[in-house]
Amino acid sequence: MENISGLMAFDMGELRNNLPKKRGLSRFYSGKARSYVCIFDVKCLEDLKKPTQLLDIDDDDVAYTKRKKKNKQSSSSSFSAAVNSNVNYQNYPCRRVSSSTHCSSPCMPKQKAQKKQLKSYKLRHINRTIQEGDAVLMRSSEPGKPSYVARVEAIEATDARGSNARVRVRWYYRPEESMGGRRQFHGAKEVFLSDHFDLQSADTIEGKCKVHSFSSYTKLSSVGNDDFFCRFEYNSATGAFIPDRVAVFCKCEMPYNPDDLMVQCEECSEWFHPSCIGTTIEAAKKLDHFYCEECSPEQQDLDNSNSTSKNTDAKVNTKRSLEVSKTRNKHAKRSG
Repeated sequence: MENISGLMAFDMGELRNNLPKKRGLSRFYSGKARSYVCIFDVKCLEDLKKPTQLLDIDDDDVAYTKRKKKNKQSSSSSFSAAVNSNVNYQNYPCRRVSSSTHCSSPCMPKQKAQKKQLKSYKLRHINRTIQEGDAVLMRSSEPGKPSYVARVEAIEATDARGSNARVRVRWYYRPEESMGGRRQFHGAKEVFLSDHFDLQSADTIEGKCKVHSFSSYTKLSSVGNDDFFCRFEYNSATGAFIPDRVAVFCKCEMPYNPDDLMVQCEECSEWFHPSCIGTTIEAAKKLDHFYCEECSPEQQDLDNSNSTSKNTDAKVNTKRSLEVSKTRNKHAKRSG
């Protein structure tokens, strides 16, 4: 019993000096943990409660705590003032959630100027007006290179007054700009409508031009510098053409080039290049009548003479065979 009473009389306050200090439990408390009290000092139930204030707090920590609380209050008040202001913000779908749901607080994205679509636009530097669907000549980035040909797909203003504009264009490719390069049947004013779109400033337009269809281009009485024609669509990625099949003419079986002179046979209506029929362009221009080798009268006379000689030979051979058969029959009767 004495031992037990001695243990009960042990002063628990000595543990404070023997237990290690627990650092890191709180950045504002540098002393010991106060999760316990000395039983010797307990007189009533109120003594078992934890102290409400932190002990051994440095002045710097107190200043830091006050500064942090002040910043937190100022930030929350500024945000609430912005939300509760009279400005009505539209509730945009938050990018962090699905588009079907909306945030409880309105998102405030950065507003961009809306693009104004124009039906027409006047180019002051050339005093011309362009519209959607017009073919234009655009300045090349390389000096000495001919102007690019493009078709205007859309016009949009870059400012509220519409004084500046950009054009969305679809490029025409020249034959030398394609994968296969320029061929013999390509015309000097031929272009291909590509699948290449681009957005350019309207100030790069040098003038307007006209891109004809192939049939209308061949009917022009005179071709100007601003006249072009297109009969193919071109895929800039694969190098394929649409259509991929065209009619061919002459012995060389090449498509028609409207820049080259060709002569037509009056009999079969086929077209031929002067070089393919053994003549020159100057001589072909002086021809009043032309027949190809198969339809020429001399060739027809030669064909007729050949057919007549063949018929004569056939008749002679038939007559000889009849005479031979008759002599054989006579010899057979005499022997009998």
